[in-house]
Amino acid sequence: MFDILEHIDLTSFTTLWYWIFLCLTWNSVTHRTMGVPFDMIIRADGDEARFGADLDALAHAQAHRLTYMFGRFGVVLIGVAAFVVGALAAAAFVLGIQLAQAMFVVALPVIIVWANEVRLAYIVRRGAGLYGTTLRRRIVRFRFYHQLIGLWSLVMAALGTSYYAFAMMSRTVP
Repeated sequence: MFDILEHIDLTSFTTLWYWIFLCLTWNSVTHRTMGVPFDMIIRADGDEARFGADLDALAHAQAHRLTYMFGRFGVVLIGVAAFVVGALAAAAFVLGIQLAQAMFVVALPVIIVWANEVRLAYIVRRGAGLYGTTLRRRIVRFRFYHQLIGLWSLVMAALGTSYYAFAMMSRTVP
């Protein structure tokens, strides 16, 4: 019988597919902060009269959506996220499974970014006067934080790759 797992390389850090997945993940996560695309912020900065109201409406609608969803399902989402990250951490660092290490390096920062987006949604929803330039600056600042978290994720993945490569070299050298 044909077993597909024989043909899939599970040494995650050293495959090109893992790095493509990691870059695409952080590209998509940092492009939209709280559901607001970055190009929309750029357009609103250039022509506030034309695009500013659309950006404000989208940001406030997304803030209401996120706070509503988190209000209804927040405890469940936190529980599931904690379980997934805990299981990945246990499999990665207790059992030493490299695929779990690679998934942990992606999952933990993405969960931190999602929590940060929920925090921003509550700030936008509660914040009186968060319109126009003030709102755009706040969203851009949170986008910068998300980019820093993504950079940390990439550095941790690179360190995991280096560790794995050095471990493999030390095993092959007599």
